Amino acid sequence: MIRARFLVLTLLVASGCSGYRIVVIQAPTTSLTAYREVMIEGIDVDAFMENNPAWAPRRTDIQNGLNQVKVLAEGYLRRNLTVVHEAGPGTLVLSSELFVFNPGNRFLRWLGFGGGAGTLAIRVNVEDGETGDVIAIGEVYGVVRNGFFGGSFGAAYKFAAIGLYHYTTTRHN
Repeated sequence: MIRARFLVLTLLVASGCSGYRIVVIQAPTTSLTAYREVMIEGIDVDAFMENNPAWAPRRTDIQNGLNQVKVLAEGYLRRNLTVVHEAGPGTLVLSSELFVFNPGNRFLRWLGFGGGAGTLAIRVNVEDGETGDVIAIGEVYGVVRNGFFGGSFGAAYKFAAIGLYHYTTTRHN
């Protein structure tokens, strides 16, 4: 009986958890240490909606979630940089767009073993606020794989914000 419980616990732990992932598409072309300010533009959903018309009825919900990502990321970024609302010299501008939205299946997440995972992915351009030149490009993935009663997809938004923060600050230092 103890072995069976240990096996079940091991399988649940091995089935994965929630978090974020960062993929660097283009490493910074210049040192980011000169930048002391950051501005996050709204996360664009237009191209995603054009390519995925089935999500059009949920556009407002998706946009509201992405606004959460922006607000949370600004909060995290305040730890290292000054958040501004107008670009200028010494400002990093983060422009981004949604390219993956898959809320997964909460019931399958509740069952465990990695099924039903939800993913939110945002492509981020880091630009110079003065010239508009693209300095770096990356992708930030927020993933929810399990959680209490299957985990809320809202966690994917939070993890995307944390990923956005880490992507910007680890390239900054």
